[in-house]
Amino acid sequence: MRVGRVISGVLQGMEFIPVTVEVTASNAESARFVIVGLADTAIREAKERVLSALHALGVKLPNYITVNLAPAEVKKEGTGFDLPIALAVLVATNEISPIPQDRAVFGELSLDGKVRGVSGILALSLGAEKKGFSGVVLPKENENDLINRDNFCYWGTDSLAQLVGSLKDHKSLKLNIQNKVESKRQLKPFSGIVGQEKVKRALTLAVAGGHHFLMVGPPGCGKSLLASRVPHLLPPLSEEEQYEVLFLKSLSRGSKDLSVLPPFRSPHHSVSDAGLIGGGSPPKPGEITLAHRGVLFLDEFPEFKRSALEALRAPLEAGYVEISRVRGKERYPANFQLIAAMNPCPCGYFGDPRCSCSKSSIQKYLNKVSGPMLDRFDLQVSVERVDPYISEVDDEEILLEKIIDIREQQLKRSGVLNANLASKEMLSTLNSNQKLSAILKKTNLTMRGIVRVLRVSRTIADWDGSESVGESHLLEALSFRNLDRLMAGG
Repeated sequence: MRVGRVISGVLQGMEFIPVTVEVTASNAESARFVIVGLADTAIREAKERVLSALHALGVKLPNYITVNLAPAEVKKEGTGFDLPIALAVLVATNEISPIPQDRAVFGELSLDGKVRGVSGILALSLGAEKKGFSGVVLPKENENDLINRDNFCYWGTDSLAQLVGSLKDHKSLKLNIQNKVESKRQLKPFSGIVGQEKVKRALTLAVAGGHHFLMVGPPGCGKSLLASRVPHLLPPLSEEEQYEVLFLKSLSRGSKDLSVLPPFRSPHHSVSDAGLIGGGSPPKPGEITLAHRGVLFLDEFPEFKRSALEALRAPLEAGYVEISRVRGKERYPANFQLIAAMNPCPCGYFGDPRCSCSKSSIQKYLNKVSGPMLDRFDLQVSVERVDPYISEVDDEEILLEKIIDIREQQLKRSGVLNANLASKEMLSTLNSNQKLSAILKKTNLTMRGIVRVLRVSRTIADWDGSESVGESHLLEALSFRNLDRLMAGG
């Protein structure tokens, strides 16, 4: 009995798991087509699509066919196994020669044998490449979802008949991928933004040190516009970081966005906990993972569900999120910069004659942001109404170059950005500088808050070209803690 084998695969979290599709076929008294190997409903239904497509091809099949998806303990899902199952049946029945085992195969079949595209094909292809495969066989319909990769091949087909014909006649179906990923900024960071010099300064420092940033101000003062420009301040992604960004975009329900600019995600405040953090069954990455290597912007910050905001705390510290399910844990990267914006009171016009909010309602509104969550923002800045004049700004090309240089200095000095410096290292600064220690003793900051202020001070010192943190650096860092004072009633 001949066994037909074709390699396909699934994704478990960030890992590509090769799956061997094994098929045996023979004639027996009773007809049977069975699929085993922990397959979901979509794969079990492949029986009807595969049989119909093979009959459309004019192939006479044995009536007893067994399909095994190995390894059996790995859960398989999706319609991408249709094509590899059909090819394995043809190999088992001697209709075609064996498929090289260094090629992974994906594709959904229609009843007449056409090959339909599958979601997440770029993530599957990149995962197969990382596992050492030479290339993938996939639907030509997915051609625009791919990126060119050196020493990795894509073979595309429109139908099962076309693929079988090419295998028999040794014709190549190799695709010439011309898609170019978007990698250039479309805007200068602060072009068209009037005034707000203090906020621009704070945003620049936040990006230079990788610090989380909170803006507090009335409606229409430019908070969202300022936040949207943060990705344009970030240095270009490295090749490995680009790989991660594209992989995660494709992994998330088959996104076809091929941009490798630092991501900018801005979910609505009605987003579910699973939508923000990740989860579901099977587990899927959430907004914090899609913001990996970029920015997560949460507008109307206090309006997000308390449970969702509190779930952010651990990923902000760890740089990843773990989703636990019955079958095990999935870990997704979540190394992002958090930018948030909120009003100073429920109506948004605190300090203005139009504001009718009571002191208790204001405090209740502010208390929606917990102390531990607030502590995780290194910079908290008040955004005022726009001044009625056009301000002069620094040369933005020089600004970007300086941010890149400062980040490189931090990585060379400590191996991490200032936002991730160890608490012990920061607190040692106080032991050697009594002036700084005396200033911080007058504040109501928690230990975490003190460490974060010192991290920002280190970034300001780097910006000024200073080897050590001075009094002026610390005082400026403390000036970026507006919400601490507001919540304390100051």
